[in-house]
Amino acid sequence: MPGASDKPRDKDKVPHGSPWKWLRQIRQERGAGGIVPVIGSGWNAQAVGTVFGWRDLLVEIRKATGLTFTLPPPEQTTGNTTLIWERMLFDLSNSTGKHPHQVEAQLQTVVAKTLRKAYPVGGVTAAFARRFLALGFKDILSFNFDLGLHTPEASWLPKPKPLDPVTNHCKVDGTARVWYPHGSVSDPPSIQLGLRAYGTLINELETARQAYKLTERELFGETSPVPPGPGDAKRPRSPPRGMSDQWRTWARHRDLAHSWVASAMNSPLVFAGLSLGREEWPLWWFLNQRARNHARRNLSWEIPTFAILIRKEAEALATAADLVNITLLPVDTYQEAWDRLFETLA
Repeated sequence: MPGASDKPRDKDKVPHGSPWKWLRQIRQERGAGGIVPVIGSGWNAQAVGTVFGWRDLLVEIRKATGLTFTLPPPEQTTGNTTLIWERMLFDLSNSTGKHPHQVEAQLQTVVAKTLRKAYPVGGVTAAFARRFLALGFKDILSFNFDLGLHTPEASWLPKPKPLDPVTNHCKVDGTARVWYPHGSVSDPPSIQLGLRAYGTLINELETARQAYKLTERELFGETSPVPPGPGDAKRPRSPPRGMSDQWRTWARHRDLAHSWVASAMNSPLVFAGLSLGREEWPLWWFLNQRARNHARRNLSWEIPTFAILIRKEAEALATAADLVNITLLPVDTYQEAWDRLFETLA
């Protein structure tokens, strides 16, 4: 634990020049349960050797709905998936005479059926899921819609339907909570794709952030911002919590988290198998809110955000990552990424 000091560490107190060593240090201090992994389609690719990717999914949607819209070439699909989704929605609305929200529900159903078939519970991803869960995580954010991490006995909380992508989670092995920030195939209407869905989702994230902030003051030992009453000036104020005390309190806050925002706001994060594309507006909104939340207390070095990316992707993201305090861990191959992650967090 970082308990030697009452103040958060700054840049010269962490091995920021050796990010894998830094991630290992976080693991040793807080255990794997103190780190929240954030995964995407690269997790599936590693699990099965190939991936049913975005373009494959878009091809299936086009086929199932009878659309004639020509998909952009593969190299132009990345970064434009939300716009492609919207274009499919426009064309289907026009050809059927239905309202856009009605045809969007049809597209969400196609996504759910397709991914259930590709990644069934206990299917091709099961062995990798067991290995991943064995690292001991308490919370996982999955930006996949599928249930590749699930076991047959997995249970949804607080209830399976309607699934709220901000507040619902699934207990997959009796310990780990898996949150689905973009929804899940278990409830097709929860699937978040397209610009309109992303815009409304940000509003829900802000509601969750505000709810979390009410409890965060206890974590940091700060007084409630209510007008002082008679005699308050004479009462002694409790000093702010030291860092070790904060982390003990944080364990309880994590257990009581009612949203993935609450679970991830003050946890070290590690992105793996997720490209952090700029079109992921809700995710970047959260990362910016997280950085804002840490600014006054100087917590960006105490509660770091790591992103494991292929070197070319890391180079493209370097400026944005620096602006919101993301530490990049560049690798040459996807296999290297997962090998080093398991080695570091074991």
